[in-house]
Amino acid sequence: MTALVPEKGPIPADVLEKMVGHLRDPTHAGVLREWAEDVETWAIHDGDLHLDGPLDAATYSVLFVLGDLHVGGLFQDSDDPETLVCVTGSLRAENLITSGWLEVQGDLAVSGAIIGDYNDCSAHVFGVMSARFFFPEEHHFEVGALDVTCAVGSHHRLGLEGAEAHFVSNSHGITPIAREAELRAVLRGEYLMSEEDVVYVFEGGKDHGDLMDALRAGEPVLVPVEE
Repeated sequence: MTALVPEKGPIPADVLEKMVGHLRDPTHAGVLREWAEDVETWAIHDGDLHLDGPLDAATYSVLFVLGDLHVGGLFQDSDDPETLVCVTGSLRAENLITSGWLEVQGDLAVSGAIIGDYNDCSAHVFGVMSARFFFPEEHHFEVGALDVTCAVGSHHRLGLEGAEAHFVSNSHGITPIAREAELRAVLRGEYLMSEEDVVYVFEGGKDHGDLMDALRAGEPVLVPVEE
């Protein structure tokens, strides 16, 4: 399937109650009830959904997939305008940028990068969140478990025991020189700057915004996996 056609808002009362009944995060349920009358577009899909290309949740405002969602490219949502996406199964994508409200009740499996952006909304993954590279920025993530090759930034926002083992840098994006090789094996060099005994992430070259722009343009941001 290549597209999911959105419905025009507001969300009908019976559909709203169906959606709220599927949400497991009470904050998301409150957000949805608050928005229902003003939502311009929405979509709900019963069963697994496979999209051949990228998915921009801003197209839908509110999107529910009652099953697994597979995206053949970049998944991104939005905080301006705010979006709410709920997947009752697992979500798979090549890369993911989240700044809106995101609820994945199964696993979130990304082959490339998971990037957080801004802090007004939040992502809640009830299963395992996996990726090669993870940068939460200021966005709040709540996850059942974390399985990432390399993460930079702060693990404290996750509130997850053992999360720090995945992070090669502190909250200021500073990595000890001893872990430079580990970082450069995943993230392309233009996003890094080595100086004396530390490596700075998003300081000397391209920054967080450049990385998101590159993902949206389909350009590489990670070092290719060796065969």
